[in-house]
Amino acid sequence: MTDLRLAWDDSRSDLWASDPDLEAISQATWEVLRSANHDPVHLFRVGSVPSRLEFSDDGSPVLRQLTVERLRQEMSVRATWFKRDASGAEQPCRPPGDVARNMLAQPDIRLPILERIVEAPVFGPDGEIETEPGYHPSSKTYYAGEGLALAPVPTTPSSTDVARAVAVFNNLFNDFPFASEADRRNAESAMLLPFARGLVSDATPLHLFEAPTPGTGKGLLADVVAIPSTGRRAATLTEAGNEEEWRKRITAQLRNGRAITLIDNVRGRLESAALSAAITSPTWTDRLLGVSEIVAYPVRTTWIATGNNPALSREIARRTVRCRMDAGLDHPESRTGFLHPLPDWAQANRAEIVWACLVLIQNWIAAGRPPWTGTPLGSLESWCRTMGGIFEAAGLEGFLDNLEEFRESSDEESAMWSAFLGRWWDSYGEREVIAPELFELARDGLDLGSGNTKSQQTTLGNLLAQQRDRWYGDLRIERHGLVQGRRRWCLSTRTRTDRETGPPGPPRPPLPGARVDLPAERSTPVSAGQSLEGGPGGPISLSIHEEASRVDLRDVEVHPSGPADPIHHRNGDLIALARAMNYPGIQLEDRVVVGETGWEDFAATASGDARAEATRELERLETLWADDPVDTGGKSCPECGAQSAEPGYHGHGMQCRRFRAMEAAGGS
Repeated sequence: MTDLRLAWDDSRSDLWASDPDLEAISQATWEVLRSANHDPVHLFRVGSVPSRLEFSDDGSPVLRQLTVERLRQEMSVRATWFKRDASGAEQPCRPPGDVARNMLAQPDIRLPILERIVEAPVFGPDGEIETEPGYHPSSKTYYAGEGLALAPVPTTPSSTDVARAVAVFNNLFNDFPFASEADRRNAESAMLLPFARGLVSDATPLHLFEAPTPGTGKGLLADVVAIPSTGRRAATLTEAGNEEEWRKRITAQLRNGRAITLIDNVRGRLESAALSAAITSPTWTDRLLGVSEIVAYPVRTTWIATGNNPALSREIARRTVRCRMDAGLDHPESRTGFLHPLPDWAQANRAEIVWACLVLIQNWIAAGRPPWTGTPLGSLESWCRTMGGIFEAAGLEGFLDNLEEFRESSDEESAMWSAFLGRWWDSYGEREVIAPELFELARDGLDLGSGNTKSQQTTLGNLLAQQRDRWYGDLRIERHGLVQGRRRWCLSTRTRTDRETGPPGPPRPPLPGARVDLPAERSTPVSAGQSLEGGPGGPISLSIHEEASRVDLRDVEVHPSGPADPIHHRNGDLIALARAMNYPGIQLEDRVVVGETGWEDFAATASGDARAEATRELERLETLWADDPVDTGGKSCPECGAQSAEPGYHGHGMQCRRFRAMEAAGGS
C-alpha cells in the first residue's frame, strides 16, 4: 500500500484514531484545532453554539454551525489521522466520527466568543476604533474584509471636522422626503448604530421606515443605511405568517451574525411575540430545528422594517422608532431632480460616509460621552443616551421628537380596546358580565378569528384574560370569580390612588344637580360646626356636628338643590355621595350606613353613571348585611324601634337591614 502520509503536510499533528481513551483524544484534537485557529480566526463560539466563519459568493461573511461533518473537515485539515493494523503498523485513516461527536458534546467549548460581525471600522466598548480586519477579543467582534482607506479620525474632532461630517449626512439624505426633522434623525440613527453598537449596553429599537404611498423610497433608504456598515444593500427578511415561522427566521438571521436585519414591505399587521422579545432581549434562545437542543445567540443586529402605513401591535409599537417619508404625490416614484443617484453614490462614497459616522461618534466620546438630555425610553435607556448624546454633541436636533405622535397613530391595538371598553361601559357600567354578553360589542372591533360563534366567544375570553388589569384611559378590565363554571369580568375606573400613581383620566360625572366642594387637603381634623357649600344646580351644604379626627363624619346635614328642608344623613350617605360625585380629596372611614335618602333613593331617581353607582352600592350592601347579621335580642330594632313584622325599608341605618335579614332567616 502506498504511504499517503508522505504526500501530506508534515507540519500537521499525528493523531491516533483508535485511541481507546475517547476523552483524551477529543481534548488533544481540540488543542490542535485551537492552536491552528489564527490568521485568521475562523472558529468561534456564538452564544452557546460552536460555529465556523465562512464567506458567501458575494463576499459577505456567514456563520455556520459547527456540525459533525464540518468538524471532521477541520480535523482532516489540521491533523493526520492513523490507526494500527494487526501487525501494529500505522495506516492512514479518516477522522473518526465518534471523536467529532464527543468533541461537540463537551460543555463550554473553549473557543473565541463572537458577538457580531462587521465590515467596517467600529467602536468597541472602551471607546477605541477597531480599524484592523480580523477578530477583536475586547469587543468580541470580527472585522471582515480588507479594510477601508479612511481619512484619519481625530481623537478630538474640531468644529470643522464635525461640520464636514454633518455635510456628508446632508448629501446622503437630502433626497428623501422626510415628514419631519425627527424622522430624519431616526433614519440617521439607524445608519450610525452599527458603528456605535459596542457603546450601547442594552437593547436597540426597531427602526420603521414608513410612507403613505408605494414608491416613496423606503427600500432605497434601507439600502443607503446599510451600505456604510456592510458594503452592500440590506438583505431582506419577509414577515412570517405565525409565531413558529417568526422564531425560525429570527434564529437563522441571528445565527448568521447579520449586522442589519431588514423586515421588508410589511403588508399585514406587524404582531409577533417572538419579534417583540428578540428586539429587546440581549440574548435570543430557541430550539434547533430537528432536535430538542436549545441554543442561544447574542442580539447585536440593527432592526429595520419598511411598509406603507403599517399597523403595529402595542408590544411592537413601544419598541419602535419611526422614520416617515411623504412625497405628497400620487406617484412618488416619478420624481426627478435628485441630488445623487442612490444607492450607487453611497457605494462610491462609502469611505467618506464611514468617516463621517466615526467622527460624529468620536466627537461625543471626546466631549465625555454626555448622555442625551431627553427622557429615555424604557428598555432602551442606553441606546437613547448614546444616540441622542451623539446628535446633541453635534448640534443636531429632533431625535425622538416624533415619538408620542407615532405611538398615538400606530398603536392600533390600544385604539381598538379603548373603543371596545367604551362600548362595554356604556352598556354595562361596572356590572359583572361573562364573555358571551360582550360578544356583540367586541366583534365590531376586535379580531376574534374566523371560527364559529362558540370559537369566537372562547377567543374573546382569552383576549380578556390577556388584557386584565391593563389601563385604557380611565378604564381597566378586572377578572372576578367563576359562576356555574363561567368566568365573570367587570370594568373598574380609577380610584383616588390610581389617579395619583397612574396616568390622568377624565373625571367621572357627578350626580345630577349636586356637587360637594370640599377643601383639597383633609389631613387635619375637621372642626365641629364647619359648613361646606357649593354645587352647579344650587347650594348644597354639609354641616359637621361632631369632632372628626380622621374625617369620620357621623352626622351631617345635606341641603340638595331641590328641597328646602335639610335631610338628616349618616356617615355612610356622605361616603356614598362622595363616591358618586368622584371627589378624590375626601377620605372617610369605610363604614356604610344608609340614611332616609340613601342609595335606594339615588337608584330610583338617578340615571346613567349615577344610577349605576347607586345600584352597585346597594348590591354590595345587600351582601354585607346578609353575611353579617346582628342579634338584636328581641323583635324590635335597637336603632329605630321598628318591628320585624313591618315590611319594607325603614331607612334608619344598618341595624334595620341587619335585623330584617336576621328575622327573614328565622332569628329572634
